[in-house]
Amino acid sequence: MFYYLLRGDLVDAARHHLAALVAVPFLLYAGVRWAGSAWLGRQLPALRLAPRAYWAYGVAFLLYSTVLRNLPWPPFTWFGIPNLTP
Repeated sequence: MFYYLLRGDLVDAARHHLAALVAVPFLLYAGVRWAGSAWLGRQLPALRLAPRAYWAYGVAFLLYSTVLRNLPWPPFTWFGIPNLTP
C-alpha cells in the first residue's frame, strides 16, 4: 500500500489495504504534531476523538484484514491482489 501511496496511485493503494489507507492522514498529523513539539517547541492541538472511534477503527481494521478482503464474491473481490491470489 505504501508503495502505491508514494507513487500517488490512490486507487491501487486502496485496493491493497483500504483500512490502513484510512489511517494515513491521522498518522501524518500525529507525526507533524510530534515533530513540531519536539523540534520547534510549538504545540499543535491534539486530535480529539471519542474512545469509541478508536475501538471502532480497530475492529474494522481487524475485520477487513482478516475476513472482508478474503471473501470470494463481489464487491470484495476488488480487494484481491492479482499477483498474490492463486
